[in-house]
Amino acid sequence: MKTRSEVSAEKLRGGFYTPARLVAHAVERLGQLVGSHSTVRVLEPSIGDGAFIEGLASATFNISELVGIEILGSEADKASARLESSSLNGTVINDSTLSWSLNETESTFDAVVGNLPFVRFQFVSEADRKDAACHATELGISIGGVANLWLPMLLASLRKLRRGGAFVLVLPAECLTGVSAGSARKWLLANVESLRCDLYPAGSFPGALQEIVLLSGRIARMESPTSALTVALHSRSHSDMQFADSHAILSRHVLSPRSDSWTRFLLTPQHLDALEEFENIEAVHTLGKLAKFEVAIVTGANAFFSLTAAQVADYDLGSWVRPLLPRSRFAPGLVFNSEDYASALSADAPMYLLDASLQEGDRSQHPGLDEFLAVGEGQELHLRYKCRIRSPWWAVPGIRRGDLFLSKRCHRHPRMILNETAAVTTDTIYRGRILRPEVDGRSLVAGFHNSGTLLSAELEGRNFGGGVLELVPSEVSRLQVPLTPAMGEELDRLDRISREAAARGPGEGEAIRHETDLLLRKAQIGVTQTLLDTLADARSVLMTRRLDRTAAER
Repeated sequence: MKTRSEVSAEKLRGGFYTPARLVAHAVERLGQLVGSHSTVRVLEPSIGDGAFIEGLASATFNISELVGIEILGSEADKASARLESSSLNGTVINDSTLSWSLNETESTFDAVVGNLPFVRFQFVSEADRKDAACHATELGISIGGVANLWLPMLLASLRKLRRGGAFVLVLPAECLTGVSAGSARKWLLANVESLRCDLYPAGSFPGALQEIVLLSGRIARMESPTSALTVALHSRSHSDMQFADSHAILSRHVLSPRSDSWTRFLLTPQHLDALEEFENIEAVHTLGKLAKFEVAIVTGANAFFSLTAAQVADYDLGSWVRPLLPRSRFAPGLVFNSEDYASALSADAPMYLLDASLQEGDRSQHPGLDEFLAVGEGQELHLRYKCRIRSPWWAVPGIRRGDLFLSKRCHRHPRMILNETAAVTTDTIYRGRILRPEVDGRSLVAGFHNSGTLLSAELEGRNFGGGVLELVPSEVSRLQVPLTPAMGEELDRLDRISREAAARGPGEGEAIRHETDLLLRKAQIGVTQTLLDTLADARSVLMTRRLDRTAAER
């Protein structure tokens, strides 16, 4: 995580200025919601230098007043000047929207439009944090764990709308999927009567630090909407300036307030039907019922506590270390065995972990250990939080072996690995243990890399810059996995396929999925080729969208 001094001023204040064509999209969509013959009072909660003013000045509907809020004085001055030179009646207020919305209790609006700031919460002022908490309390929701300023800004803005009021807002795509955005999604589902999300290809707006969406809709005309909400997802091209509803609709989905992540609604109803069919197969289980995956050993300084064979010899630490798998790249297949360990060790990889619990007694008999620890203290590692709360600082807790390994972050798909060694792992890889005696680890690993399970990984996980897919343990536990004894008999062959694919390069990672799908169909558990093809297509939709971010960033 970066500190304030390491982040640009633009990023600190969420300085992505809205391109003219995105402004045009937003204003046109707002016109659809309010109607061309309406006269509306509009709130722009983060007006910046006034990019939306020109778009609103040429809107097809009438604007009685535009009120813009901008926290940065210099930008508020620019927006005021643009507003004065436009045909619009209005004012720009130099204030925080979070504070202004709490104090301006009487004022309501017909519409909210704008581009909310994307600012990580560690860079938000303490005053704004307190105001965000007040908004959450008054709305009866929790924003604990919120990662970005856009979320409380969204709530503060929408609560200024009258019943039936319309909104069109530029938001990061994490509003659909992020865990911390869950409270906003639930509030929307409970308080709006129409909702639409326009999706843009990765790289459409290079100035944005994240993939963006245009979220629009209407606040419910009654306090508690009783009917389920239909959400329409639309696909926009780089140059598309029109919102013709007759084309470019990806899908429509019915959501309830219980809907969690909206990632699945990037798929078609046919895709979702296939996923439901897969989940209802008797041999398919939720992974958390079969095995428990958790964050492995937290050292506080992996580079120091992970040693090479040369370091162990130099400091005479042979009795103070145990075998370690430091990274999943040192396990090229689906089974991590003694040959893999020896190969990585000979390549000078850090394959040992320092373990204070292995020896007791007089440390004066181990001068090499004192010498090694002095190196760490010279780097002030003993002052790091994870280390200084331990006694002694180098006594790493929770060192135990796992039956299974699972990649924490991945490019194409997560990989489950059977641990046939005594090796432990740090928090770079998840550690797993079998929960039920009748569950065979070989069968679990062999069946994991199929289209259905990998689709569930795309749905449960989250993705960030570079297109990386990350799963936290709670998401891992929700993965849907098949379990059939016949698959375990194929693990050695699947292991060879995985190693051969890894040797050919990262683009060959689909070989193991193809072969696992074939074996799953032959296992006669109710998985048909048609079902597998649909699951593979659904997974491809989500994975391609995720990986496209990498190309766009380059």
